[in-house]
Amino acid sequence: MIKNSFFTFIFLTLISVACQSNQINEAVSSHQKPKYKSVRIEDDFSESDILVRNFVYHQGTEIPDYEIELTKEYVDTVEHFFSNKTNKDVFVITIPKGNFSNTTSKVLVLNKLGEILFERSFESFYLFNGYEVMNLKNAEELKAYFFIQVKELFGDTKFEKANEIKESYISTMKPEDFLDYESYLVCKKLNQWMFTLTLGEEDNTTYGFIESKGVVELLSCC
Repeated sequence: MIKNSFFTFIFLTLISVACQSNQINEAVSSHQKPKYKSVRIEDDFSESDILVRNFVYHQGTEIPDYEIELTKEYVDTVEHFFSNKTNKDVFVITIPKGNFSNTTSKVLVLNKLGEILFERSFESFYLFNGYEVMNLKNAEELKAYFFIQVKELFGDTKFEKANEIKESYISTMKPEDFLDYESYLVCKKLNQWMFTLTLGEEDNTTYGFIESKGVVELLSCC
């Protein structure tokens, strides 16, 4: 009887340990899953989801008046090296549905665990550069421009290694032009990837990642 009780105890103990192990593995697995669902615009977005109203050039003006509205949320993601050289981070642009004059868009950078490394919000209308819009002739061209402008936010030219800068505005800057030149030197020493976010007119902000600081603004200029 005692022997049977002993084996029963051992059996129940093993089951308990196995259950606890499964719970731990599930918790770890859940933690490692990205907290942000990646959605490609090609999967669920088209130009028919963009409405342009009142596109008109008034006499004596170079930039047209217009209203632009999305009938559904716009989300796009790109993976690129940034915070380290081993694992790619996820860059996300989210534009809510509605009139661009009344909505706030967001750019996020997340690591492989789905943790937010960087976040910047701005008026959706700020996605448009007036200098370029003045060359558009009608609403259809504005729709096409929208796709190009948004997709180029994470284009190849927006990512540069600190020691391999070629035709970037960064190469023309002096030390005193930087917001954080010390961090820029760290990026150069490690040849870290940098990311430049371009919005509106003459608004370029270059970001780097420093282990002790996280994401830092290195430079902001025209």
